Amino acid sequence: MQFLRVVFVALAFVLAVFGATTTPTVQIGPCIDAAGTAICRNVAKDCDSIRFRKLLREQCQATCGYC
Repeated sequence: MQFLRVVFVALAFVLAVFGATTTPTVQIGPCIDAAGTAICRNVAKDCDSIRFRKLLREQCQATCGYC
């Protein structure tokens, strides 16, 4: 599971470096874990982390309780 954490960190870094938008998104459709429930369960402890919040809000909505 350390691999998944590294992937999330790398993705968060790329988004930060290349100017990811900070505009809030409006959810349309069902509340799901886009990254998959198993992956999101493994990173659920980071749902409130400032470092991962944006990424997890997009990828792990259901597990992190964002919807």
